[in-house]
Amino acid sequence: MRPDHPFWTGRDRRYQHLGPNALPTGESLRMCQERVLPYWVDNIVPAMRRGKRVLVAAHNNTLRCLVQHMDNIAIENIRDFEIPTGIPLIYRLSDEMEPIGKPDAIGFKGKFLIDAHKRDTEYLANIEALHTFKHRYDRVVSPVEGLPREDVVRECETFGIELPKAWAETKKEIGQKRREAEKAGDIVGH
Repeated sequence: MRPDHPFWTGRDRRYQHLGPNALPTGESLRMCQERVLPYWVDNIVPAMRRGKRVLVAAHNNTLRCLVQHMDNIAIENIRDFEIPTGIPLIYRLSDEMEPIGKPDAIGFKGKFLIDAHKRDTEYLANIEALHTFKHRYDRVVSPVEGLPREDVVRECETFGIELPKAWAETKKEIGQKRREAEKAGDIVGH
């Protein structure tokens, strides 16, 4: 996210003391590995070696980097590897902390705690739903179009921050047009 984006964390007064170079603009898989793998090696693996059962609850990208590390999956394969939200993922590990089991086509040896047919059916239903609503995502919507100006002005006043330039130069009528479109059912409200 660029610093001129209205939702950039640098606009939040809680983070302004950090300075612009300390604020993240995103996290690549490599950055995630640099952050997560030392914790894996220094904390999680030793706990398992002591006989502890470990539960890792994490964001999709964090889990993806652990799966890539444990199964030694190539970067070009891990990018397309789907980790379903809210479905437990189980690994059986050897004494050397290596995954046990037959690998799939990309080398994944873990198991999801969901019936494969049910998972595939839900995945296909989600794909179908995305196609059904695709027309809503066919164009990029500027935040100025997506948020009524009055809401942004109110939030800026509440937090004592300057109105972003994109909204300062926007006429009040844009918010009015959005509300009219919502009433007409042309767009879904926020």
